[in-house]
Amino acid sequence: MRYLLKARNTMKEVWWIERSPKTHDQLKEMGALNSLNIFLRQEIDRMQRVIKLVKITLKDLLLAIEGIIIMNENLREAFDAIYDAKVPMVWKRGSWESASLGFWYTELIMRNKQFVKWCFKGRPTAFWMTGFFNPQGFLTAMKQEVARAHKGWALDAVYLDNKVTKHFTQVISAGPKEGVYVYGLYLDGCSWDKKQDRLVESVPKVIYTEMPMIHIFAINTNEPRPKDMYTCPVYKKPRRTDLNFITPLWLPCKFSFEHWILRGVGLLCDIK
Repeated sequence: MRYLLKARNTMKEVWWIERSPKTHDQLKEMGALNSLNIFLRQEIDRMQRVIKLVKITLKDLLLAIEGIIIMNENLREAFDAIYDAKVPMVWKRGSWESASLGFWYTELIMRNKQFVKWCFKGRPTAFWMTGFFNPQGFLTAMKQEVARAHKGWALDAVYLDNKVTKHFTQVISAGPKEGVYVYGLYLDGCSWDKKQDRLVESVPKVIYTEMPMIHIFAINTNEPRPKDMYTCPVYKKPRRTDLNFITPLWLPCKFSFEHWILRGVGLLCDIK
C-alpha cells in the first residue's frame, strides 16, 4: 500500500508534459512538417498512453485494496508483479521490456525527460536512442531531413553512414551540421580503443563497454565499405532477434570482419 502511494505520487513529475496545453503549439512552432518533429509527436503520443495506463492502474489498485472496487484479474496480476518487483504485463504490452520494475520505472522517467527537453527547450545536441519506442523511425526521419536539404537526393537512394567521435554527452555544446549524435550504446563481445578509435579484444571480466557518441548521418551513395570496417549490428535489447534489430553501423577494426563475427560483436542500446 505504501509503495503504491509513493509510486502514484512520483508519477506527478512525468505528468506535466501531457497536461500542458502548450505541447501541441510548441510542436507547431518547431515545424509541423519537419520529419524529426513528426517523429517526436508520435513518440510523445505513445509515451502519454503509457503514463495514462500506469496512473489508471495505480489508482485502481489503491481503490481495490480499500475495497471500493472489485480487484479483477488484470489488477491482481499487476499487484503480484509489483510486489515481486516485476513489470506488470498490462504495462509491458504497451511499452518496453525490462529486467525489473525499478529499471523500467527509471527508464520511463528518463524517456519522458528527453521528450520534455526536446519539446520545450529545442532540439538536443545528442539523442539517447535507447529512449525511443521506434529507433528505426528516428533514423529514417533523419534520412528524410538530410535528403530534403540536398536538391536532387531521393530518399530511396540515401544510405546511413556513421563516425565514432571521441566525445561523450557532457562535453558536446552543439549538434552536427547534418545527421545526429547518439549515445548510450554498448559494445558486446569486444572493447573499444579510445586512443586508436577501433575495436579491440574484450577486457577480462568486462562484459559490456560503453561507446563514445556516434555521429550518424546520410550519404547519397552505397559504395562498398573499406576492409578495415566491421559491419556491427545494433539491437535494442541483449536478446538479439529480428524484432530488436535496429540498423548496422560501421566500426574501424584491426582484424578481419570474420574475426569479430566469430566473437558475436554487436552494439546494444540497453544492457539491463
